[in-house]
Amino acid sequence: MKSNKISMAGVVIAGGLSSRMQQDKKFLQYQNKTFLDIAIDNLKPLCQSVFLSLASSAEFSASINIIEDEFKNMGPIAGIFSCLNYKIQEDYILFLPVDMPLLTPQILKNLIANIKNKKSNGINYENHVFPFIIKNSQEVLHILQNLINKNSYSIKNFLAAVNSISLPIAEEDKKHLQNINYYEQFLGLPNA
Repeated sequence: MKSNKISMAGVVIAGGLSSRMQQDKKFLQYQNKTFLDIAIDNLKPLCQSVFLSLASSAEFSASINIIEDEFKNMGPIAGIFSCLNYKIQEDYILFLPVDMPLLTPQILKNLIANIKNKKSNGINYENHVFPFIIKNSQEVLHILQNLINKNSYSIKNFLAAVNSISLPIAEEDKKHLQNINYYEQFLGLPNA
């Protein structure tokens, strides 16, 4: 009988310029933790290994494995490509952005449970690109390379190209998938 057990790596995408926030989102403090620490804490119990995707590893030193973008000025798709090309050992990679401090472990566990059941190339929530899980395979890397060659840097297009499954999300959980891009949004966080 074949095991349903799969291995999972986690990646925090944190290579953006934070230009709309006008300060580095990684280091914003929410409930006595940085956004980066919140993201890492969400991944650690669910993943065999955790990585940080950055535009440049020179910009940051941490006690976590850093994967530097191989391409510049492409946005988060560069980080996704670099992670797939990095030779991460796990079967799947769970990607989440650094700017989702309201994300809960249960939302991530639901994605993991569904990727295990469906054994798809990818899974995400309906009308949301992050967080998502992608199969760590040469096939998926090749699909992404083809999109980059066509100057298509949209994560939405990438998820469509790998036939990612879009899971429905309960209305009350949608607030947990909010990206915090502007300082006004940050100030509006509960108990900020």
